[in-house]
Amino acid sequence: MPASEDFAVVNLLWQLLNSRTGELGRVDFKPQKPAFDDTFPIRQALPRSTPERQGVDSMHIANFVDALGREKSVHIHQVMVLRHGHIIYEGGYDPYKAGVWHVTYSLCKSITNMAVGLLIDDGKLSLTDHLTDILSDEWSQAHPPLLSIMRYHEITIRHLLTMSTGVAFNEAGAVSGNDWVHNYLDSGVKFKPGTKFEYNSMNSFMLSAVVSKITHMSMFEFLKERLFKPLGIDKVFWEASPFGITKGGWGMRQSSVFSTCMTACTGENRLSLRDGSANPRKNRLIPETEVPDTDITSGSTAVRTASSSTACWDRTCTATGTLT
Repeated sequence: MPASEDFAVVNLLWQLLNSRTGELGRVDFKPQKPAFDDTFPIRQALPRSTPERQGVDSMHIANFVDALGREKSVHIHQVMVLRHGHIIYEGGYDPYKAGVWHVTYSLCKSITNMAVGLLIDDGKLSLTDHLTDILSDEWSQAHPPLLSIMRYHEITIRHLLTMSTGVAFNEAGAVSGNDWVHNYLDSGVKFKPGTKFEYNSMNSFMLSAVVSKITHMSMFEFLKERLFKPLGIDKVFWEASPFGITKGGWGMRQSSVFSTCMTACTGENRLSLRDGSANPRKNRLIPETEVPDTDITSGSTAVRTASSSTACWDRTCTATGTLT
């Protein structure tokens, strides 16, 4: 980050350490999270069935659920079991009831990658498109260090997806000002894009900015139309930056049904690992050509795979970005 952003972060930490918690931040902040509306039922696009009708002994599920409940190191919120495309079990563990918001952490990044995949299938974006070309207006207002200018011109969508941009401005800099896009383009690039992996949630934020630039709507609104509503997911909220750009790499909150439904679809090869179809009888949600590059996994460890074109968040991913 530039010296000004570095100073802002250090100064904020120093003030906090000295118990000075007044008007410290440089960000115009207002609460965004709405109250959880539990006045209408949670919808799901997946059919339900008894375990036995799908060839599963209920006792096996009961033993599994009991074992999870006794394992104190797991901290399970919600469990969903899918078999042959049917929900055969769903339940939660106290105190994580269904009617509260749940934080998704870096699961957001995989959903952001899906939005990128949808635009690629629409023919509106490609992995080789350059960031400075897409955000040309924003780039014209940036003043990065002289040695970083050529490197900024090299950054592509693929580099953002694989966490290999080398841009110095990271999530810590979010406290340094309102215009995160400008700060990202103004901060400098530490190494040649594509040569190293460096985890940076602001890369996902910039993907969100790209989606907004192309669609003329927030990425959250775009995904509600293209992904969430078709899956019957209506209890979801995604925070935005001070300039109204969906955060992309963090800030998503949802009902427990969201993550269990998305993860269950993935595990059953119904959403992203086989043919992109949430329901064989309905229109495909995720294009088949994008499936290997848009896994949804709930692990929090970022792993750069050898030839994957998106960020992969599970240690069991193969070199092509699919699950083993």
